[in-house]
Amino acid sequence: MGIAESAANPASAGIPASASSAGSAGSPDRAGSADRVTIGAERGDRLAGTASPANLENAAEHRRLRRVVFLMNDMHRPNGIVSATDLLAAEMRARGLAVDIWCFGACDPELRERHHVIDVVPGRRLTTKMPGFANSKAALKPIRHLITLGWWPWASARLRRLASRWEKETLVIGAGLESVRLLDQAGVRPAHLVSQVHTDVPALTAVQRALVRGAATVSAAVTALTPQGADELRSWGINAVPMTNPCPDFAGAADPEHSRTVVFLGRLSEGKQADHLIRAFGAVSRPGWRLRIYGSGPQEGRLLELAARTGGDIELCGSVDDVGPVLAGAAIHALPSRFEGLGMCILEANTAGVPSVVYDCSPGVRLAGGPAASLVPNGDVDAFAAALSALMDDDAARADAGRRAREYGRRFSAPAIVDRWLELWDQLAGRLEPR
Repeated sequence: MGIAESAANPASAGIPASASSAGSAGSPDRAGSADRVTIGAERGDRLAGTASPANLENAAEHRRLRRVVFLMNDMHRPNGIVSATDLLAAEMRARGLAVDIWCFGACDPELRERHHVIDVVPGRRLTTKMPGFANSKAALKPIRHLITLGWWPWASARLRRLASRWEKETLVIGAGLESVRLLDQAGVRPAHLVSQVHTDVPALTAVQRALVRGAATVSAAVTALTPQGADELRSWGINAVPMTNPCPDFAGAADPEHSRTVVFLGRLSEGKQADHLIRAFGAVSRPGWRLRIYGSGPQEGRLLELAARTGGDIELCGSVDDVGPVLAGAAIHALPSRFEGLGMCILEANTAGVPSVVYDCSPGVRLAGGPAASLVPNGDVDAFAAALSALMDDDAARADAGRRAREYGRRFSAPAIVDRWLELWDQLAGRLEPR
């Protein structure tokens, strides 16, 4: 069953954990993944962010792995998936692996310069295969249907031709599940495809669940951000393994003891609930303290009005490409999201040595926050304000929390996470026995 079929019938798209079939690295005629292996829960949990990294020094120990291909819906920041892929690709390339990024949408120029990016489906935005086609203008839909009649045979042939160039020792990472579905619809079934779930599994929508189940039918394994997420996927009959995202290693540590700045990093969308932070900060604002909100999005106008009414030193600063300098000057990082898959900004704050105050909204947030984060009941603005106030009033507590955050953040470094990917490759390629 392909992804398109499973999306129409999500309940039938689960796979037995031990299923397997034969094929080549990029064969367009395969009915399923050749190297699907059962990854036991105990073994799989060793690949999670809480496990010690495998003792794998360099790519020489993985000479059977020659190429890594990332399937991306787009390469546009700010986006946690894009940031994680950027880090993984750079570290893998530094180890001597060939790394390609197959981009199925727009790509930022700086990312195109940093990586070998292939625009695999030019013209997609003009067709029924565009993201969000169901919500596109009604008047344009007939035109898009006509364009697709000629475009899709060409695009699917292009995908098959590009995939035919892969070596047998190629790992394909499906970072974008829409991209995995398009590849499947084109008849490309990689032998070593690992699809990724970047959202908290219980929070997946019906559409997202269908995408996950469909991707599982053509994948050797599916990764979740947390052990809990992997357990949930296994309960669906999916061969799942926990695999957290990496975080950049900032050059210098922050000085939360002496800073008086609370920062928010993220998209200004309804789900991020930056309005909760503005209200909480306004309730406990002190002389000399300031709140700086970095990001853009549909809630920006509303948040500007709320900040003006709230009072206190609150400023919306727009988006930034490099969060390092922002965190270097921060005392507290605040994230009042309604839900998060993992929370890349929490990992970034940890790496910089900045303590976080966050809503306890998912296992991923608890994993990212670790022992240094202040977890607050989800949606409780008063409790969020109290947690901010406690850190704002205690310089020594901020300094201690910052040190613990930085220490904990080391386990999410790009080298540590790539080690885990290489161990997973060894399992898929039969070089390590699952246990």
